[in-house]
Amino acid sequence: MIHLNNIYLQFGSKSIFENASWHIKSGSRYALIGRNGVGKTTLFRILTDEQDIDKGEIKKRGNLSIAYLPQEHKIISTKTILNELLEDNKELKVIQNTLVELEHKLEAGEDELLDKYTELSTKFEHLGGFELETRAKMILSGIGFKRDDFNKPINEFSGGWRMRVYLSKLLLRNPDLLLLDEPTNHLDLPALIWLESYLSNFSGTLIIISHDRDFLNKVTNHITELSINKITTYGGNYDFYLKQKTENEDLLYKQYEKQQEEIEHLKKFINKFKAKATKAAQARSRMKQLEKIEENLIVLPQRASSIRFYIPFSQQSGKEVLNIENLTQKYGEHTIFEDTDLTIFRDERAAIVGANGIGKTTLLKIITNLISYSGKVKLGHNVKFSYFGQHQIDELNGNNDIITEVESFADFEDIPKIRKILGSFMFTGDIVFQKISTLSGGEKSRIALVKILLEKSNLLLLDEPTNHLDIETKELLLKALKEYSGTIILVSHDKYFIENLATSILLIKDRKIIKYDGGLSYYLEKIGLEDGDINNKKLENSTDNLNKKDKKRYEAELRQKKSKILKPMNKELEKVEEKIEVLEIEKEEALKEMSSSDFYNKSSKYISDFHKKVSELENKLNTLQDKWEELSLEIEEIEANFN
Repeated sequence: MIHLNNIYLQFGSKSIFENASWHIKSGSRYALIGRNGVGKTTLFRILTDEQDIDKGEIKKRGNLSIAYLPQEHKIISTKTILNELLEDNKELKVIQNTLVELEHKLEAGEDELLDKYTELSTKFEHLGGFELETRAKMILSGIGFKRDDFNKPINEFSGGWRMRVYLSKLLLRNPDLLLLDEPTNHLDLPALIWLESYLSNFSGTLIIISHDRDFLNKVTNHITELSINKITTYGGNYDFYLKQKTENEDLLYKQYEKQQEEIEHLKKFINKFKAKATKAAQARSRMKQLEKIEENLIVLPQRASSIRFYIPFSQQSGKEVLNIENLTQKYGEHTIFEDTDLTIFRDERAAIVGANGIGKTTLLKIITNLISYSGKVKLGHNVKFSYFGQHQIDELNGNNDIITEVESFADFEDIPKIRKILGSFMFTGDIVFQKISTLSGGEKSRIALVKILLEKSNLLLLDEPTNHLDIETKELLLKALKEYSGTIILVSHDKYFIENLATSILLIKDRKIIKYDGGLSYYLEKIGLEDGDINNKKLENSTDNLNKKDKKRYEAELRQKKSKILKPMNKELEKVEEKIEVLEIEKEEALKEMSSSDFYNKSSKYISDFHKKVSELENKLNTLQDKWEELSLEIEEIEANFN
């Protein structure tokens, strides 16, 4: 589909790609991974022709349609959400308008236009025009919009919801190549699970940049890693990649050690005998060997950081860490919480979940007394909390450099560890001397998180702590939080992070806080959103928000689609069955002849040739029977999926 051959790209003195190659195969689903700043988004821009390369070759299949979701994209439009999607396909819109005009003319008696109308209708159907609105509504429902939202203007929605509209547009286009840069940002848990299911069934080629490990495991079947100016692809999902990479690195380290031993051995021989006339020729031979080895020295990759850090703990709190009774909170006329209760106990790791805008961050602000409310919110005995939220970014001193800002907040005994901790959060070398005022929003957010994690506490309140972190840093943070001796209440949209940390789930719904005393899997099972179920349910389950007419039309389209797929497969199965029947008759006749009394009275050549013929028959039969079984299973699977 796309070949990147020996590409080079440099920004100033920084080399991004150096003799890098990548073959993107049609129908594959890739995760593009690598440390922040390594060039992932740049590679997307190269694929969309927004970024030129310095040297190399890029080959693309002709008429390749590409859709690209950047990390940030603001839709400024007065259109309704549904119209924004439907009017995105300009060709279909033109055909649809023409068909409407032709219908009016045909009604007026201009019958000579019938052939043109039929031709355009066929093209409209071929391009998916008749099912476009149904698919648009299905996608919008899956991504989290209610039916009442479809006809609301886009400019009534927040930036996060507008990003969902843009993502929905790209999914509706159904391109040959779909590029998604952090698509799970701004998605709540149900929308994230739906997107996993949709992308797992996407028929085109998919390349995703995401720091959500669970999402990558569910959706992708290739991992492409960017590191040291190179592009390396592994088959399998993210977990398989980690295993394969570790095995490859272990083998490479053994080869490196063996090569170093050989170099040392050659150097000793050369130094010992180069001055002796009787051994000079052998010494020169060893020198040539050494030169060849040094021309092909094994370069070791950087091992993943082995640094660990511990979040300081103040003192043990009382058994009851937080008690909320009759909580009510409003923004103007909008009620967020109404007469709701909650109790959090010592050592709990509670994850707050719910739709975007439902009140997850508001709950943390209520606990920290940053906003007003009515009811009782009481912290337990000896509770000392640390809170990470977006407001901490505004509290950073822009005149300080990074190291000074963090050191000013840390206890004296933690100062020697700060450079290592900053390094694990992607602030290495001279970067630590950059002014806070020069940093991006994501970098400032990481600094604010580091400061909070250096503060002594026994209750951590964390609002989206994994935003702006790569997978390695997330793993480091997850390990530190699991080893933390206190209680944790957090908001996160990262399924892997919640699954591996949370011991309870706090669902905010209908102005109440509903507590589930179990991890994420337990919660999903209780609300009927088990990962296994959701990924086996096909996309028609997202039609719950559609009206009866749309549902019937969609079901009819599914039946047509099913028939279109299965018809040629059933024909092929019939042909295979016919061939098997013919060969079985031939085999039966051959076996009859072999069992006759005069068969072995014939010449040895005849008997030998006959045995070969029977052997060939059996091989053909085995091949056809394997083919029959493969086709039958495939047909069964497709029928099960549609049903």
